[in-house]
Amino acid sequence: MNILGLRKEYPWKIVSIEEESGLTSVITLEPKFNKRFTFLPGQGAFFNFPKIRGLWKPRFFHFTSAPASAPVIEITVKAVDDWTHRVSLLEEGDIALCSKATGNFLGHEDFSAREKRFVFFAGGIGINPFISILSHLALTNSNCKILLIWSANNREDLYHKETLKNISETMPFFNIIPFLTHDPMWKGEKSRISEDKLRILIPEFFGFNEDSWLWDGPATGYWINGPASFSEEIKNILKRMGVSSRNIRVEKIRK
Repeated sequence: MNILGLRKEYPWKIVSIEEESGLTSVITLEPKFNKRFTFLPGQGAFFNFPKIRGLWKPRFFHFTSAPASAPVIEITVKAVDDWTHRVSLLEEGDIALCSKATGNFLGHEDFSAREKRFVFFAGGIGINPFISILSHLALTNSNCKILLIWSANNREDLYHKETLKNISETMPFFNIIPFLTHDPMWKGEKSRISEDKLRILIPEFFGFNEDSWLWDGPATGYWINGPASFSEEIKNILKRMGVSSRNIRVEKIRK
């Protein structure tokens, strides 16, 4: 029976399940088929786990590993609903069914060409495709300048800290600024992402003052991934600041 319907299925075996932070787990899988499986940074696939009742229906996850990690792949799952809470019932050796890689958020971008400066906006688990992209860029010695702005509730919602630390050490022109909205002890940004904050933080990171920064310059791309309300809010803020649609790329969290 093809559980994924019309989608091509690929069987994978769970190699490890590691708790990353709070309710977040990293699942590493290896293929149980001979055909080469490829994906581009920023892509994902539909997964289901036939062993666990309730996990038969496929759910989309962005890969959090770089394509160079193949044939092993990695996805990161946060327990936010009944489906994702049931992931805790999985064990090493269990089988996953996975569709072919899909999504064109960032996959076809040549990072050495048109856009040299990037601002990534992640809302919650919207960080996942950016983890894959940044890992890929770190492995390819990219000289892109990238500012990652991550909105989350509290420090427990910040995961892949070791991965991001290693990326920071490899990429000299990368920085991450978390905005934590429900963490009173946090010493960094505590508010929602706002126009006033962005007018200061973005030019400052790229070495400009606000008056000399070109918000709609062709060398800068603004990429957004998160819940629909988050993506719409950030897109509207950027447009008010003068960024045109051609420089804004929006992905969405899928279910």
